[in-house]
Amino acid sequence: MGSPRKRVIWVVQASAVVVLGLVLAANLFGQASTFGSILGKVTDPTGSSVPGANVKVANRETGIARELQTDSAGDFAARSLNPGFYNVEVTAPNFQRQVLENVKLDVAQTVTLDFRLTIGQVSERVQVEAVAPLLQTDTGTVGTVIENEKVLELPLNGRNFNALTRLVPGAVRGTNAGAETIQGETFTVTGSRSDDNYYALDGMFNNGTFFKTAAIHPSVDAIQEFKIQQNTSAIYGAAAESQCRRSQY
Repeated sequence: MGSPRKRVIWVVQASAVVVLGLVLAANLFGQASTFGSILGKVTDPTGSSVPGANVKVANRETGIARELQTDSAGDFAARSLNPGFYNVEVTAPNFQRQVLENVKLDVAQTVTLDFRLTIGQVSERVQVEAVAPLLQTDTGTVGTVIENEKVLELPLNGRNFNALTRLVPGAVRGTNAGAETIQGETFTVTGSRSDDNYYALDGMFNNGTFFKTAAIHPSVDAIQEFKIQQNTSAIYGAAAESQCRRSQY
């Protein structure tokens, strides 16, 4: 296992909001979490809920696991998870153990999983490989994730992470000349104003006071992935446009 790395997440919303995921203590104003959630429902072969089933959600990179139980409706929720790959294991008396491996959780994403258990011994194991859903049904948020390989390998003029926004559909260079003089290139997404973007750093508000660009600029070497997000919820306040979240190693 390699050395632990931080993540940086970048999200841009049609009303601009940018969230940086550095592990730094920043201004507590306007917190916008970069964590994700894994939700799910456990049923038996007839489709009936299985309450009290044991669920273990383990990060494949760090080995850190979260253990919980399904409620009376057979539902479970593992929240405040770091972006990464997870194994999700479900066990219940008189049912075979079921394991879903390589569940990918992006920054600020909610993943929903359904488990239909098979009658048998707990010592028996059913292993399933996770497949990314074609349609996100849990939220109306639209986002594009730029993964670590692209962050590190693509050429960047001046090693400015703002240039990575050009990889997102609808993103173009902004028009805030004053901000570019001080902080480098700005960006606009789907017609938004570049000075209405929202930046956050590990969930902390990271907008500059005057020009509304990112106050802290992480090195591209520290960015694991970032996400430009549109149509985000009201939890991301202080700006009306796009959202940029970064997760740092």
